Amino acid sequence: MDNSTKTKKKSNKAPLFTLLGFLLVSGVFVYFLIKPSTLSTAIDDVNTASNIADVHFSWEKNKSELSGDEDYLLAVRTKLASLNLTQQQTEDCLKWLPKPPQSLNIIVVPDLSGRINDEVNNPSQAKNDTVLLNEIWKSFEASTRLKMNSQDRLILDVTGGNQAQGSFRSIANNMIFDLSNFKDKSNKLFFAKTGNQFQDNVARLYEMAKVDPQGADYWSYFNHDLKRNLKTSTLFTEYRNLLIILTDGYLEAQTNKTTGIAFYTGGYKQRLTAFNKLKAGQPITDALAEISPIMDCSDHFGNLEVLMLEVNGRHGISPQEPVDQGTPRDFDMLKKLWTDWFRKLEIKNASADFFHERLNATELTKQQIRTFIKG
Repeated sequence: MDNSTKTKKKSNKAPLFTLLGFLLVSGVFVYFLIKPSTLSTAIDDVNTASNIADVHFSWEKNKSELSGDEDYLLAVRTKLASLNLTQQQTEDCLKWLPKPPQSLNIIVVPDLSGRINDEVNNPSQAKNDTVLLNEIWKSFEASTRLKMNSQDRLILDVTGGNQAQGSFRSIANNMIFDLSNFKDKSNKLFFAKTGNQFQDNVARLYEMAKVDPQGADYWSYFNHDLKRNLKTSTLFTEYRNLLIILTDGYLEAQTNKTTGIAFYTGGYKQRLTAFNKLKAGQPITDALAEISPIMDCSDHFGNLEVLMLEVNGRHGISPQEPVDQGTPRDFDMLKKLWTDWFRKLEIKNASADFFHERLNATELTKQQIRTFIKG
C-alpha cells in the first residue's frame, strides 16, 4: 500500500474522530449541567428536614464547604424559622449557626428633673445634655448610614407617669427612628430625609422640661417600661440593646406611693452618716449599711448594656435641693449603689466601667459615647 492510500484512509477517519470528540465533550458538559450541585443538594436536604436535629445534621455535613454561602445560610435560617422555635430553641441554634447581621437598638432616657435647672450643682446642664444627645444621634448615624435593609433603631424615651403625659409624650412619639421600615434603599437616604428632626425635638423637650421639670424614677422605668423597648435576637438579626442614661445619679422617686421609698440612693442624712464612716476608714460596703440596696425589679436584663453619663455629686444647697447639699463622697456612694443594683438585674456590663462622672470637657464624654455605640 503506497503512502497516498494511507494518507487517504487517515483523512477519511478524521471527521469520525472529531465527531466522537464533540460527543464526548458534549456528554461531559451535559453531565455536569444536570448533575445536582453540592449547594442544591444541601438546600434540598434542609427543605425536607422535619425538625431541628435534621437541619443541624445538614449544617454539620455541609458547613466546611457552604458556611459562607448566603443562599445556603438563608435556607437554613428560613427552615428553622418555619419550625416555630421557642426563644430558648432559637438561642440554642444561634450557638452553632454563624452570627446573623448585627443591628443596634439604642434607648436614650434623659433625666428631666430639677437637675437641668440646678445652676449650683449642675451649671448649664440642659446645654450639656443637648450636646451629648446630639452626639448620640451622630454616632447612631455613623454606625448605620451605609447599611441597607437593616433593623437598627434609636428611640428617646421618658420616665414616670407625669413625664409620659401630655406634651412630653407627644414629643417622645416623634423620637422613634426605626430603620427596619426603610426598605431597599441606602440608609443614607433615611438620614437625609430625617434632617434635623432629632435635634429639633430635643430642643423642644428641654425647653418644656425647664418650665416644668419632672422627677426621673428610673427604678419604675426598669421595673415597668424598659422591657417593651428591648429587642430579642432572631435567626436573622442579632440585636445590641444599648441603654444610655443622662442623670446626676441620685435615684429618687417623684412620689413614694408605689414603693414607699422616696430616696433609693439614700437621703442626705443617710449619705452624711456614710461619709463620716468612710472618713473613719470603713469600707464602702459597711459605710452604706444604713442605706437599703436598691430593690430588685420584675425583669432582669442579660442582653442589655448600659452607659450612664453626667453623674455629678451635689456640693451645695440650691433652690432645687434646699435640704441636700451633698457630701464629698457622693459619687463613690452612688456608683456602688447603682453597680450593685445592675448586678442584681444581671445587666451585661454591670461589672464594667458604665458609670461616668460629669466632665468639664464634653469632648471626652463624646468619645465615651462613640466608643460605647461602636462596641
